[in-house]
Amino acid sequence: MANITEKNGKFHVRVYRKGGSAVCKSFTVRKDAAAWGKQTEADIQAGRWKPAEVVPSLTLRAALARYRLEITPTKKSAVPETSLIRSINKAKLVAKELGNIRGADIAALRDQWKAEGLAAASVVRRLAIISHLFEVACKEWGHEVPNPVKLVSKPNICNARVRRMTTAELDAVLAASGSAELSNVARLAVASAMRLSEIVGLQWADVNLLGRTLTLHDTKNGRPRVVPLSPAALDLLGKLPRRIDGAVFGIAGPSVSKAWRRAVKRARVAYVADCTARGEAVDAGWLIDLHFHDARHEATSRLFEAGVFNTMEVASITGHKTLGMLARYSHMQASRLADKLATAM
Repeated sequence: MANITEKNGKFHVRVYRKGGSAVCKSFTVRKDAAAWGKQTEADIQAGRWKPAEVVPSLTLRAALARYRLEITPTKKSAVPETSLIRSINKAKLVAKELGNIRGADIAALRDQWKAEGLAAASVVRRLAIISHLFEVACKEWGHEVPNPVKLVSKPNICNARVRRMTTAELDAVLAASGSAELSNVARLAVASAMRLSEIVGLQWADVNLLGRTLTLHDTKNGRPRVVPLSPAALDLLGKLPRRIDGAVFGIAGPSVSKAWRRAVKRARVAYVADCTARGEAVDAGWLIDLHFHDARHEATSRLFEAGVFNTMEVASITGHKTLGMLARYSHMQASRLADKLATAM
């Protein structure tokens, strides 16, 4: 007869065997505990029951290694996640066995990362990997360990961008780069509001210059979408040479990001040197905190400022999944709003 007891929010089941020790297991739901107890009793009586295979203990380091080999490659974010796992492996906590890691350990690790100056979003991404690892270890690898990440609070993420990229800044960065490929990718981003990953993944087979559209099959939210092309985007694409492999661009996203960061630094140095030579004051914000993704942000803001598209139309062009996400990228210039107020009142 199965015996069920409740302790610390869990239901512990014991099924006693004749001439043997009890078979035990814990559940978070009483119904699951009762069902397991009933099935185990039936298996014992029918002679089908066998002792569960003992799963060797696993350290967090070993678990991360297995996770990186088996789980990470199945994700679209495999490359950046691999880098995050390397960062997690630097923590002392990885030497502990999964069953010995408590919520307090995760909280201490969270606080350590915050003290090191890691952004809230970066901390949350690392914790998400550890959390999913515990879920996989429990559900698929046979390690009955609780998920300690669920017991700790996560840092609040507030990474909405208000930075606007001016045309002059874009020109300065691309001039400092000297790369025609980077120039074409960046200008297409501003002209189309597409993400970097979408742009570098473009194939000529999906570009319809006559129809003034292109089709994106692999997007961030997993939903294909058709992007209407502006005159600037059409002009840029129309002038590009055709590659033998069918790709529109021959550069990877990480390479674009790296080249962009280097070009921004060179442009800033050149700007400061020019100001010094002319005896002019240096603009403290010029070419500072300028990311490649700001091109998409700028393109989205310009769509709103054009005054001819409603919010749903802008979302259709940019591919934002929710209006809340869209609002993070759309910051109309106060001067434009002031002009509207002047004519409306």
